[in-house]
Amino acid sequence: MKAESIRQAHRDYPDLGDLLTDTADSNAHMRRVNDGLGCTPTHTTHQYQLDL
Repeated sequence: MKAESIRQAHRDYPDLGDLLTDTADSNAHMRRVNDGLGCTPTHTTHQYQLDL
């Protein structure tokens, strides 16, 4: 599904540059998908949650 979405984006927007995706380090399955699609890590995001 992700690969097809990328193909459609490039088809519909031929001048589109690279795409950015965010995946949690703990999501091993999606990280493997991203690796298979040729995605490379470019940044790190930190999220914090405060339980009230």
